[in-house]
Amino acid sequence: QARLKECNQPSLSATNGRRCGPSLREWYLQSAKCTPTVLAVDMNSAPKGGKSVWRTLGGMHAGTRSTLGTHYGLDGAPLLATKMPVTTNKMRGPLSTQPAKIGEHSYGAVDNIYFTAELGMEQCAWESLAYPSATEAHEHLLPSLAVPSDHAPSLVDFRLVQNTTLTRASPLPADWRSVGKSSLVKIPRGIRELLSGFVRTKAPPLTKQQRVLLYAKRKELSTEHRLVLLHYFDGTTVESVSAMCDALDFHAHGVLRSSTDGEIVGIVRKPTTFLGLQRRQRVFERIQFNTLWLTADDIRRDGDLARLDLHLHLHVEDNVTYPPVVTVVVTFRWWPSRTMYAGCAPGLRLQWPTSSASSSAPTQCRIGTSLGLREDGAGYDFRVDNGEVESLDPHSSLELSLELALCSVYPPGHHLVVVYDGELRDATVDQALPAVHSARYRLRIGDVTVEMDLNNYNHCKQRMVSVELYHEAAAAYAKQLVSDDKFVKVEDAITGNRLHIKDHLIKVTTTTTHNNETGAVIGVQRKEWVQAEDVQALSTLLARPSPERAHGTHEAQGVLLRADPGTGKSWCSLQLRYLLAERLDADLSAGVQLVPLLVEVQRLVRMPLPLAEFMKRDLVEEYIRSEFLLEECDML
Repeated sequence: QARLKECNQPSLSATNGRRCGPSLREWYLQSAKCTPTVLAVDMNSAPKGGKSVWRTLGGMHAGTRSTLGTHYGLDGAPLLATKMPVTTNKMRGPLSTQPAKIGEHSYGAVDNIYFTAELGMEQCAWESLAYPSATEAHEHLLPSLAVPSDHAPSLVDFRLVQNTTLTRASPLPADWRSVGKSSLVKIPRGIRELLSGFVRTKAPPLTKQQRVLLYAKRKELSTEHRLVLLHYFDGTTVESVSAMCDALDFHAHGVLRSSTDGEIVGIVRKPTTFLGLQRRQRVFERIQFNTLWLTADDIRRDGDLARLDLHLHLHVEDNVTYPPVVTVVVTFRWWPSRTMYAGCAPGLRLQWPTSSASSSAPTQCRIGTSLGLREDGAGYDFRVDNGEVESLDPHSSLELSLELALCSVYPPGHHLVVVYDGELRDATVDQALPAVHSARYRLRIGDVTVEMDLNNYNHCKQRMVSVELYHEAAAAYAKQLVSDDKFVKVEDAITGNRLHIKDHLIKVTTTTTHNNETGAVIGVQRKEWVQAEDVQALSTLLARPSPERAHGTHEAQGVLLRADPGTGKSWCSLQLRYLLAERLDADLSAGVQLVPLLVEVQRLVRMPLPLAEFMKRDLVEEYIRSEFLLEECDML
């Protein structure tokens, strides 16, 4: 009933905040008379007969259709006898803010998208949920890994059709691309671009003009020791311009400049005249934007929209040195395909996805140092750690991130542990190389002097006297884990018997799901991991060597273990620790070995630390210091 009321009550006025604006139904009717219209709504109730949200919205306008129209009528009545699609399938838990609904199973089609006859539905890009019975729906409650919300996405592809059988007061022109020029039907620029097919699953290649402007902007920012996000702006995606008083809105003209660096973004033309009289043209109708790359410092993001703060320097008289300035806020559509990166001054350390990573495997990253902007405009040169020089054209989809932790400064004589020729070796810093090679050092390893790029995966500070003592401490630690009854025996909850953890056969299964909206793969992505059927196979995979550490690539695979209470999660962790320790005890000479550390969360949260310190410190390091002593603590 509350949602039904919301459909008909007046909306809040943007001018005075009172309820005097059009209701949702009135807005839809006004919009449907002059432009293709889409209304996506959570109706908070499933289809049903009588007075309902479905009936109210479905009967708003002749020719209105809905994305669930093949299954439900506009009044909400089911049209088919087969299992019907639903958009929510949830059960409220004990922490719900609606106590009366705790434990209630709610599933049904409560979300719908209505659209006018000028639009045709191509497909549902996300397959709708459907269950033959409430019992089966109960077994697949939301949220889940595939749908992390209690409502499934409603994702639909529309096309703008040229002809319609609906009689309209303002018919759509035969050539719909000229709609923006029609005095009868006006589509906002952002919507026009959307309907013209500007939404693409892959970023289109940059034009020659965009490339030239991008190179100039990157050259301007070439001394920035950071990643600077750029967005290509040409005015075609502008949705609105902030309102002004009539005196300014119909008469103001001048130059639009960025509020941060003063760059000219566009102009506001002087109002034109007709028969000696000045036309009533608002600022929005007289703005002409330049084509340029804006830095994200100028832009405030708000979901799919972005706001640009500009200063309009008013033209008063030619001899005025400091003209008056008015702030103008431009709202435009944010297109990820129009974003690139600049900055990357020589010496900047970055990590980026490897080009050799296959689409079926999780992306691995490598680390390198910027050598500066390429003169041919094709991006930047990066030297991969301990590798070759590569060309990189950084854009937002590369998921670049600054690698800050590995730029530690080590003075001459500092002792390190490094991975050299696949083994852990003692090293001493001889000299740091020039700033452009900010992570490259000359090291003494035994009798050999080498130059090496240091990153998070190929070195660490020397906490013990030598690598030899580290191996001895690791061997003693592993031997204790595989021989001490405190670690290898577990108590059976039914019989009370003490059983050896190795003798249990603990089966596991893997899960892989695909996000239809983003195309991302969630869960297990490698063939060999999919084939793992028990903890023994899992330990073999986790203990595999990582040969690309020198290049900043570490084959780390996170494992999320999920199971119902009492089904063996704790035993699985104990057995995994035992098997990894057994492997470590058997062969300590095989390069960089995985030393198992099982962190008990109960002890972690009970550590005697003030809350402020608890939030700032590395909790794993604090746990090691509190639970282990002397050599074991330093080794871990």
